[in-house]
Amino acid sequence: MAIVIVSALYDLASTEGSKRRRVEEYLRLGQLLLESRHPLVVFAEPRLVSELAHRRRGFPTRIVPLPFEELPHADRVSEIEACFAAGRRGRASTNPTKDTSRYLALMWSKVALVARAGESFFADADMFWWADFGIAHAASAHPELTFDELLEAVQAPIHLTVRWQPSRHEVVDRAAYFRETSGAKVGGSLFGADRERARWLADQVAGEVDRCLGEGWPTTEEVLLGAVLAEHPDMCDVHFASPRTTLVNMLGTRSDPFVALDAMRTLAGSDGQAHRALEIALELEAAHRARRLHLGELAEVELYDGLLVAAWQAGENGIALRAARALEDLAARHRAGSPAGEALRTPRLRANVGLVQDLDAHSEKPGIAASLLGAR
Repeated sequence: MAIVIVSALYDLASTEGSKRRRVEEYLRLGQLLLESRHPLVVFAEPRLVSELAHRRRGFPTRIVPLPFEELPHADRVSEIEACFAAGRRGRASTNPTKDTSRYLALMWSKVALVARAGESFFADADMFWWADFGIAHAASAHPELTFDELLEAVQAPIHLTVRWQPSRHEVVDRAAYFRETSGAKVGGSLFGADRERARWLADQVAGEVDRCLGEGWPTTEEVLLGAVLAEHPDMCDVHFASPRTTLVNMLGTRSDPFVALDAMRTLAGSDGQAHRALEIALELEAAHRARRLHLGELAEVELYDGLLVAAWQAGENGIALRAARALEDLAARHRAGSPAGEALRTPRLRANVGLVQDLDAHSEKPGIAASLLGAR
């Protein structure tokens, strides 16, 4: 698969006179992109073009001069400012130094710039990856693979980094979702789309921009992407990561398992996607058993609790029974007064284990009882 990396560089600190990160620091952090062997497309304010061209040598490159005012969502700045003046900010965009109207307009433009790169450059490429110029500021390197190798290993029409699993239920009321969501749902620092799907993704984000401004609650692109994922889960391949583990977890959870555990709970519970929740639980279990992932005592309980619920709901009785046995083994290992021991002895978990064990004892599945309350 031929890959292109897409990014953008705008000196908002100078334009706004703010204390945000300076462009010189972005240029230093951007070495991860500038040294990639994959073709690179960077949209930049015209005065930065020559510096970027000087720093990027030896690999196919397009540095595209694009004034800020011509960015895909720059024309929404006045609407964002009107919301801010009325005291209306989504909870994910409450930092007045960072979350300015120009910053949001730039962030909202990311997916449209990926689509534009796919329509305009490197006709032989299949996959276009957005990577923030400052991604190296937060994301730790993968312990075994380079940045280029990670991108090459992912084969999916659309790939997103999930920070906090969105659900269909929470996006039904878009005004509340835009207003109350307090952090990233989908990471905006790294995502990919193939040439055929990039425009579709850009159109979906544009629709969410219209909705959030229509409701009067401007928020981050990471919240908007979360709404797209919630509405179209079958269109998107994902991995689960915090900003720090964006690259570390790209090919499977190796650290920060709590993001994946949250997704498992959400999908098995309010979203009713038991089979997808089961996939996540089995991936985590395999990584844990192979010692690629260390789980603390409480996280191990949470994993097998979620595995039992997801397997039961998905009709995988054998897996549910295996999870119940694992929970019994953990209960024997952890004393009642410990945090893990207390979690293992909650009425809900004990009822779930008993229900699954009854299935094994009687060789037929009882009706789903009120005691099967789902994941925590």
